[in-house]
Amino acid sequence: MQVDVLALIVSGLAYFFLGALWYSKVLFGNTWMKAMNFTEESMQNCELENGKCGTYKGMTYSFIGAFLAAFSLMQFFVFGDGSMAANLKYSLMAWLGFVAATQMGSVYFNYHDKSPGLIFIINTGYNLVGFTLIAVIQALL
Repeated sequence: MQVDVLALIVSGLAYFFLGALWYSKVLFGNTWMKAMNFTEESMQNCELENGKCGTYKGMTYSFIGAFLAAFSLMQFFVFGDGSMAANLKYSLMAWLGFVAATQMGSVYFNYHDKSPGLIFIINTGYNLVGFTLIAVIQALL
């Protein structure tokens, strides 16, 4: 298993920073907060359901997860010809089978008292765009 380290680093960082932008007020942060029943005050004071917001730990896990996702998708791409079209196909199938399919039930069970449909769209939409971004970067590098 040969890994293009530059492609992995660029893809992982791009996916991570996409998440920072996706959940910021610039894109879907306010909508996501409302769907989750969070307020600006609760986010600033870290007074969420369990009394701790875990922002730094969450960001650390997101950072690691971005690189794991990029690395995993790279393993799917070896089955294609390295073209943009092949990478996009494998990314879409990975998203559909491993993200969208598994999140359907989990979002409802975990957030049934909130806005599960909207949470599903925002969260899985981030992954779809992120997987697409990884596919494009991998094809270009």
